[in-house]
Amino acid sequence: MKRKRVLLSVGGLSLFLVLLVMSVPLVAAGAEKTQPQILTIGCLAGLTGFASPAERITAQGYQLGADYINDKGGITIKGQKYLIKLVMEDHKCTAEGAANAATKLLFDHKVKFVAGGVMPFTIIAANSVLGPAKVLFATNYNCATPQEYGPTTPYQFVTTNATVEGMASMLEYVAQARPEVKTIAVILPEDGSAAILFPMVIQMAKARGMTVSGDAITFAMDAVDFTPIAKKAMGRNPDAIFMGNGWPSMQGSILKTARQSGYTKLIFQTNYAAADAILKVAGPEASTNFFLHSVTPGERTNPPLMEEVFRRTKAKYGHEEIMFTHKGFDNIYILAQAIEAAQSLDPTDVKNKWEKMDKIVGSTGTGRMCGQKTYGINHSVCLPDPIAGLVNGQVKHLKWMNVIMTP
Repeated sequence: MKRKRVLLSVGGLSLFLVLLVMSVPLVAAGAEKTQPQILTIGCLAGLTGFASPAERITAQGYQLGADYINDKGGITIKGQKYLIKLVMEDHKCTAEGAANAATKLLFDHKVKFVAGGVMPFTIIAANSVLGPAKVLFATNYNCATPQEYGPTTPYQFVTTNATVEGMASMLEYVAQARPEVKTIAVILPEDGSAAILFPMVIQMAKARGMTVSGDAITFAMDAVDFTPIAKKAMGRNPDAIFMGNGWPSMQGSILKTARQSGYTKLIFQTNYAAADAILKVAGPEASTNFFLHSVTPGERTNPPLMEEVFRRTKAKYGHEEIMFTHKGFDNIYILAQAIEAAQSLDPTDVKNKWEKMDKIVGSTGTGRMCGQKTYGINHSVCLPDPIAGLVNGQVKHLKWMNVIMTP
């Protein structure tokens, strides 16, 4: 009997040891899964070249987006935490540079997700490399050219309001705020999109009781003297001058020339730029009766996330160019939302999930997916749009507009 008890004790001890040994790898595996892994996202930015003053600041926004996500613990895919790591390549503001930068991201860094891209020719060139490889390409902007974005670019998404969305919301605001505006002269950069955008402007203006005077007035992307452009628009004696895409240096120069030449009527731009940057180029005396899409830091109606981006911009980079940093921030922040919603690191899975998402959160508020009717693909993120004004040399918030786009 005694011997039987001993055997039972030994057997129980053996069973305990076996169970203990079996449990060790399970505990280790569970602990290992809680350790964050790294998700590398490629970024394209014009760190050098003619658009670099604005694109460098947008690139800072990409990093702010990654920092914000990581500070919150990263994203979770099937129980595994991932922190975001960005690898940046300079597209040098040229098509050749964009193709080379995309090639480096694909083959040297082996990324599956790429963010960035503002100008049509850089996006088209990058997509010629990324598209065939089925890399998910989350661009920062879109000028509505078919080669740049549409059914032929199934792995591309646009993460923020772009040209067409900006035209729609600004023309709607002008119609509400200045019903006396009946004729407009249209200025567009010749970046490959003018022929596509101009008929859209005519249609949108007509729907709001406005008429476009003459053909589109265009300028080269490397232009430095905008005096002939401003005077040509003034010569049509419109009720307002409409400026489409362009960097602050371009639009600020047109505003300054028009005011110095005696044009006092409304001038407005429909893309997105920092109001302070345009004011700096045009000067306080010229900066009045001007509408633009721009965020106003400290405005009481700003979403909390927008103010957080402003705080982080100032703390990390020492400036207040939030209009560009928030665009870069949203690029990364929204891409990360789509990846987490898909619960996959496979670009095809993320694509299939993203295009069906019914809610997207950006720094300007909560938006939705749209674009099917306009672009032939439901890959555009439409978010609330901020309208600001330059009034007697001061920046003033005017209104938040919902983007009027058909899904």
